[in-house]
Amino acid sequence: LEMSGINVPDNEEELQELIDFLQEQLQAGLARRRRLLQARELSGECICTSEVRITSISSAQRQRRNQMLGWRKLQGSQGGAVIAYEIVLTCDGACDEDETEEEDTSDSDTNDTANDSSSFLGISAELSDFISSGGFAEDVKKAAEETGMDSLTSVVVESVAVSNEIQTTTEANAAIQFVITISLPVQNLDQSDQTQVDPLITALTNVLGRIACPQDEIIKGCIVSIAQYKTKSVAFGSSRHLSVSRLLQSQILSLDYDFSLDVSCPNSGCNVDSITSTMQEAVSQFIITSIENNDLLAGVSEETNAVALLSGAMVLESEDDSCPCACPTSTVSGTTATTNNHAAAWYPLWGATDKCSNAPGMPYYMKDSPHYNSISMEECCRAHFHWDVSGCIVKSGGELSQVGTQEWFVDWQTYRCVQSCIADVNQDDGLNCGGIAAQETVRFSSAEECCTTMVPWVLTSTCVAESVPPHVNSGSLKWYASYDTSNCVMDCPVGSSSIHCHGVVTASYITLYDDASTCCAEKLWWVKDKCIADTGT
Repeated sequence: LEMSGINVPDNEEELQELIDFLQEQLQAGLARRRRLLQARELSGECICTSEVRITSISSAQRQRRNQMLGWRKLQGSQGGAVIAYEIVLTCDGACDEDETEEEDTSDSDTNDTANDSSSFLGISAELSDFISSGGFAEDVKKAAEETGMDSLTSVVVESVAVSNEIQTTTEANAAIQFVITISLPVQNLDQSDQTQVDPLITALTNVLGRIACPQDEIIKGCIVSIAQYKTKSVAFGSSRHLSVSRLLQSQILSLDYDFSLDVSCPNSGCNVDSITSTMQEAVSQFIITSIENNDLLAGVSEETNAVALLSGAMVLESEDDSCPCACPTSTVSGTTATTNNHAAAWYPLWGATDKCSNAPGMPYYMKDSPHYNSISMEECCRAHFHWDVSGCIVKSGGELSQVGTQEWFVDWQTYRCVQSCIADVNQDDGLNCGGIAAQETVRFSSAEECCTTMVPWVLTSTCVAESVPPHVNSGSLKWYASYDTSNCVMDCPVGSSSIHCHGVVTASYITLYDDASTCCAEKLWWVKDKCIADTGT
């Protein structure tokens, strides 16, 4: 639609404010007619909602656009802005495509246009009538006076045109669920009242819900809830956090948390197992980091003073552990010395020099504990000296340049892939070392395989280019739609090989085209001719 009395601002924030204001008036006008913004249950498994969105707004070039789009003139005022909008019908559930074209018109309030409004095109026609009849302009003027937007108090609709083309896009979502177990050493747990422990559990649940849900555009929803908890005694051990006397007075409170996520799947489809594994590892890594830097404990402390019950550090349990990975598990009561040969196992040595050793002399309490027995120097340093793995390896007699398998695994801080090795001046410049991968971490022989499997929502070419040195992502030089400019642009860095380069695509849901003409026809059909002309194709 074309309107006079509007000056399109150059400032991005002011422009967005104008778009939001006009879009709100369109929504409000149609809501009063009971056509949009109303959830409708088309069947037991399909629910639809409708809305109108402004996709672009620009200063009017009246004569050119009249010739190009065939606008029909409504009034004589000079146009000030051209506004492109679309109506979107979103249906969730098991929906038949034909079914979503039908509107619920059972209301007795429906007017004479009920038959026209019983289809998606009817909604579009009704919106056009609302605009061309002056209702939209009157709503804009009234709202402008109420909100103090004096620059919009004299707007006039100049022209309106509607395309009858309907585009259908199907998006698949996956509901995934996994369990994360966190253990808390609680002092005198058997003597604590349930009302003392409940605030601690509730606070941790709330904090996890706020900080541990994956922050990514593919995540449509995330709920964290407590599934169950159990207790287990700590009998004896050596701990850097707890004295023996406090250990004997403590119990481990083990909490199982359900993470339920709604995830938008890429065009290639949903591999639920892969996505579940990916998200679970991302959450686990984030929680480990939050425990190590005390963010998790600080968050719980802000919600309750029940943290005073804790007698040590929180711990993320691994799936195959019967006890938290940082809690001592060996016992001496009623045991005899083992005859197993532990000479080949690596174990931590704390003291003046923090390092790992496989020499004879492993402390007795470590000998029967999988927690203290590691199959390699790297694994031992990673498990017990994670704050300085490189220093531990050097102190333990290892060489950084020879550590690691150089296999690929995902870095959940960047959503890119790195190699299992430690950066060293003597290493090949072609390596992208991200530290030694944990034993349970999924690893791959190539960056491409890692990117495709672990972060499928990131465009594979982008992930690989930004994972493999020298980390230069030049894009695919293909075309994609830019709704900000109402043009098709190229997938390449701005200011590089072509004036049409608009930035490198990073998300896999953005469709890339081999030529600009196809992109314009498929994605910007309402300005197809202008789009093709602007791209010079």
